[in-house]
Amino acid sequence: NSTTALESVAQLARVRGTSASLDKALAAYDRLLELRPNDYSIYRQKADIEQQRGNYDAAIGLLSRYLEFVPDSGAAYSQLASLYQAQGDLDAAEAALEDAAILFDNPLSAELGLARLEARRGTFSAAIARLEALQVDDLLPLQKLQVESVNAEIAIAQGRVSDAMVLLADINELARTLVPP
Repeated sequence: NSTTALESVAQLARVRGTSASLDKALAAYDRLLELRPNDYSIYRQKADIEQQRGNYDAAIGLLSRYLEFVPDSGAAYSQLASLYQAQGDLDAAEAALEDAAILFDNPLSAELGLARLEARRGTFSAAIARLEALQVDDLLPLQKLQVESVNAEIAIAQGRVSDAMVLLADINELARTLVPP
């Protein structure tokens, strides 16, 4: 009945990643929910495990349950979007990313997700316009790197290989400034 021990068991079992260990982790989280029914973060932990197992429907259900109790979690909406994308439900993924963008203090990751989603749909001009709107002067170097990386992904998706190579060279130079020598 030790919640600390159950959390440790669940984490170690997740790291092992076998089917049996993931079952053990879920059982530990179920017991934790019995002991701490108001600890809604356990639903997200369980959703992570189901996502790891490839059981996207179960993961979506658990995240939806979590969002019933914590409706202002941009991170949960972002995770939900990735699950919907994995299932090919781009409309649901877009809605979840839009919610995440509203809820995040810094919506950059959600906006980049929306740009990727637009590119996946083939609406490259909308994706590029979204990225151009993100390129403001107050971006941190890591944020600039993230925006340029999505730009390169879109250039590759469009078959603009030479443009992508230039972007990747710029990304490489920017990345060097972020890593200590």
